[in-house]
Formats: sequence, structure tokens, C-alpha cells
Amino acid sequence: MELVYDGACRYERVAVTAVTITVMANGELFYNKDKITTAQLPFKLQTLKASQKEPKVVVNAAGDADFKKVVAVLDEARKIGISKVGISTEKK
Repeated sequence: MELVYDGACRYERVAVTAVTITVMANGELFYNKDKITTAQLPFKLQTLKASQKEPKVVVNAAGDADFKKVVAVLDEARKIGISKVGISTEKK
């Protein structure tokens, strides 16, 4: 939960949830639990950025995922202006 100032000397609680982008070993991408293509990723992230004041993304990478693909996801989030990005990996 996050407190957001409404401009009238009041604060309201707003639920902030992180989106998980999973990079599989075979190169497949998942946005939360939905399989997406690499071409769809920028649109998904732009929609997230437009819908939340400070969007949060967690990049979950399989232990044997292609590092270039993981970096591409991180770069895309950065290009769109999402600064709160975490990384989670599995052991091989």
C-alpha cells in the first residue's frame, strides 16, 4: 500500500502491485501469467506506466535464461521510464 496525497490535505491508500515479467530458458516472455511476444512488451510497459504513478516491475529470469533477453527487458523498462525494477533469478 502507498499513501497518495489528493491535493486537499488528505491522503488515501492506493494499492501498488508489481508486475512480473518472466524470461524463460527457451526465450518465452510472460507478463504476469500471460505469454507475450517481445514486440508486445513495450506496449504492455507503456500501459503500466500510464496506469500507475510509480510502476514497479520484477524481472524473473530462469537460471539458464539468455542473459541478452533479460537485459533487453531491463532496457525496455528503462526506455519507457520505469525506474523501480527488481531482478529475481533461479539457480541452475
